[in-house]
Formats: sequence, C-alpha cells, structure tokens
Amino acid sequence: MRLKRGHYLGPLIVIIEGIVLYYISYRYYPHIIGITNVFLTVMMVELITLLYLLVKEPGKGIFVFHATRLILFPAFFAVALPEYSYEEAKQRVVAQNNEVVNVIQPSDRHEKTVPVNNHVSWFLNDRFYYFVVTMKDHQKEYISVNPINGQLVKLDKPYWGKH
Repeated sequence: MRLKRGHYLGPLIVIIEGIVLYYISYRYYPHIIGITNVFLTVMMVELITLLYLLVKEPGKGIFVFHATRLILFPAFFAVALPEYSYEEAKQRVVAQNNEVVNVIQPSDRHEKTVPVNNHVSWFLNDRFYYFVVTMKDHQKEYISVNPINGQLVKLDKPYWGKH
C-alpha cells in the first residue's frame, strides 16, 4: 500500500519541530541537550506511525495524532530542559561573586562546556557550563555551573588548557 498525500504531514511536522528544537538547543543550551537522543525518540515515533499507515488506513484519526504530537513533543522537550541556560549560568557566576570583573567568552562553542560524571537524564549530555573569569585582582578563576541546579564548582586549573 502506498502513502497518500496527507500522510506526508507527519514528516513535515517532524522536520519543522526538529529545526526549532535544534535552534533552541544550539542557541541557549550549547552541548547540554542531547539533541541526538531527542531526535531519535521523535524519529522512532514517526517511523512507527508511517509503518502503521502502510498497513492500515487510519482515516481522520491521523490528523488528531499529528495535532497531539505537534503539542506533546515540544512540551516534552520543554520539560526536559535544564533550569539554567548558558546566559543564566553566566549571570549566576557574576551574581555569586562581586569580585568578578570580566567573564571571558570562549571562541569555540565546544569550550562553553566541560564533561562531567553526572548522568541525570537520557536527554541531557553529561556536561556543565564552563567559564573563565577575571577577578578584581587580575587573577583568573575557572568555574563550571551545573545546568540543572545552578551549583557553581571552582576548578583548580583551566579545563581547556588555554587562558
């Protein structure tokens, strides 16, 4: 059995949702959200739906399914988001220490986070935000921030070997 024209609505929704969710992840939560795992989950649901459509003609129920999914997946994504975005974590670093003069922005997006052994969710990577800050006395401090609870952790040396 072939898919009818209306059955392509699902993949189109997945593509649009994917672009939006990727942008949010890339812009606000660099390397924190395990976007691959999110997309794998979405794609598995889509694949099961397409296989179902090849076997059985669902009628109008497929539009209800797509409308429900259009709401549920972004809501699921929003619930899985960590409490702190990169910018919010940066503000927390400055607010926790009045000796901070400057927060150095890394040139490489990958260096905005550091790996940790703190697995909390299948949808979040095991990473904390990473900041290099210049203090009033011109000393540099290296701080990581847990994106889930905002806890600050001072590091003894630069993680990325720079600065």
